[in-house]
Amino acid sequence: MGCYHNQNEGNLQNCNVNANNNEIKKQSYLNSTPDINSKLPAYRKNSFISREMIEDYQNAEFFMIPENVVVIGKGAFSDFKKLNTIYIPENVKIIEEETFKGCQRLKYVHLTKGLEEIREGAFSYCIKLAEVRIPETVRKVGDRAFLGCRNLHCAIIGEGVRIIGNESFKDCISLSSIFLPETLVELGESAFFGCTNLQHATFNPNIVKVGFDAFAGCDMVNFHF
Repeated sequence: MGCYHNQNEGNLQNCNVNANNNEIKKQSYLNSTPDINSKLPAYRKNSFISREMIEDYQNAEFFMIPENVVVIGKGAFSDFKKLNTIYIPENVKIIEEETFKGCQRLKYVHLTKGLEEIREGAFSYCIKLAEVRIPETVRKVGDRAFLGCRNLHCAIIGEGVRIIGNESFKDCISLSSIFLPETLVELGESAFFGCTNLQHATFNPNIVKVGFDAFAGCDMVNFHF
């Protein structure tokens, strides 16, 4: 499975999976999962979530970030081995470094408009993550943001993203196609290094900077401008 860009959709790219079925499955999961937020008064009124605030909830399978939160702190959920689903509301502006790194069962990530920055290694080595939709409000995808997400077959990058950092999607071996938005001005070094299944890459020919080895190891890739 891969992604395609529908020009009629404006600044949205579509994944060629059944989005309605995915939404139904996700909603069913959310509805059947206890609301863990009601048990977390320590951070419900804070605009920042730190690792210390949620240390006791490492066995949680589902998290819905409270709407008052603006920043999810560095390493806050890293190595939460049972985390399956994370819902990030529109109030969140920044996902800091390595926030979800190594969440090996994380499969569903819901990012919403309002998010501005995904920092270094935020979702690195989330090996079950199959799809990510980066909203158009995001300006920068940090270095190694999705490094080693080997099951990621669909990455939808919204118009508005200007920078994709070094090794952002390195070794995403299931990724078969990528559409880079017209707003992109900088593609980092080794951004798609080792994406061995990548066959189609479409991007703006007026991009200012393409880093060294951006597509190294992508032996089957065809470029479209």
